[in-house]
Amino acid sequence: MEYVDLVVNSDEHDGSDGILVEWIKGENQFVEMNDSVAIVETSKVTLEVISPVSGYISSIEKQAGEEVTLDEVIARIKKVKVNPITGHKTHNHLEVSDDEGISPTLSSSRVSESPPKDYLFSSNYFPPGEGVEVSNISSVKPMDRENVLEEKYIDDSRVVHKLSKRQAATAENVHRSLSNTPHVSTFFEASVENILWHKDTCEKKASFTAYYVYCLAQSLLKFPQINSHLVGDKLSIHKRINVGIVVALENDELIVPVIKDVNNKSLSEISADLSVLIDKCNTGALRREDTQDGTITVSNYGVTGSLFATPIVLVEPQVAILGVGAINYRPKSIKSKSGYQIDTCPMIYTSLTINHRAVNGSLANKFMSYLVKNIEEFSAQ
Repeated sequence: MEYVDLVVNSDEHDGSDGILVEWIKGENQFVEMNDSVAIVETSKVTLEVISPVSGYISSIEKQAGEEVTLDEVIARIKKVKVNPITGHKTHNHLEVSDDEGISPTLSSSRVSESPPKDYLFSSNYFPPGEGVEVSNISSVKPMDRENVLEEKYIDDSRVVHKLSKRQAATAENVHRSLSNTPHVSTFFEASVENILWHKDTCEKKASFTAYYVYCLAQSLLKFPQINSHLVGDKLSIHKRINVGIVVALENDELIVPVIKDVNNKSLSEISADLSVLIDKCNTGALRREDTQDGTITVSNYGVTGSLFATPIVLVEPQVAILGVGAINYRPKSIKSKSGYQIDTCPMIYTSLTINHRAVNGSLANKFMSYLVKNIEEFSAQ
């Protein structure tokens, strides 16, 4: 009987160690190849460990809550050739002969020596290539596989489109986030009169999202707890502020490119970075590194006319996501020397959704009050 070591491989992320958060499958349970077996969280990403073969989990070497060193064995799987439930042969892509065009090193009993890239993936962005032969992996880029829309089929009453790889991954992220994270949302209103004035008079034009990200970065410097990751029972507060921007592609898929180190950038630099990322999204040129290392996320649902929304924490283990509604002119009470008067001002509603295990409502509201102050009193440096 052949055994395979299940390892957490470092090829798919930044190389930091992590914590084994959860075993999806237990000891003596049967797993099919490409089944999710365990969840590992690092300071930057949430990862699923994928079974490289079909078989039984013969032993678990690391328990939930323990730290995991990359390339360390966390379990052993006893390979089988027949699914005990269906009686059908299992599909172990490692069990192929050399004449099928696959390197003999892939038949090694230790997966970590030469693992196909899809056995461990960042659930934030890149789903495993289900149904993709190992021999094809080296010639197909992950983004290429992810962008391919699945075929459609027709029955008597409707046309059905299968989810693309990216849509399926997003659906899984949403489901996991809602299952694992207690979400709380808070809403604030802000005048954007100063921002619009600057936007109209500044020679270097910038989108409203760039202004919002600029104000957000200044606010996070005062409230760094919002710019953090929750890993187990530890809150990792980041010195870098890397803001992910939710972008809807033409086919209505969502992707989250990341503007890096916004706390060290001017408004014009943020605007330039944002423009480059949006252009990459529209042309299909976005690379894996463009979507990595985000520490907080912004969703500007106002671009489609929405005033309110409660986005969920889409990119775990981040603890917060901000939303921005459409700009509308509304009456606002303004204090003057003679008292209060009503004026019509360009206003937005902005939301903050938090992981309540990491951030409480009091801190969230203090942060949002400070963000509103930075927006209303905007002055580019």
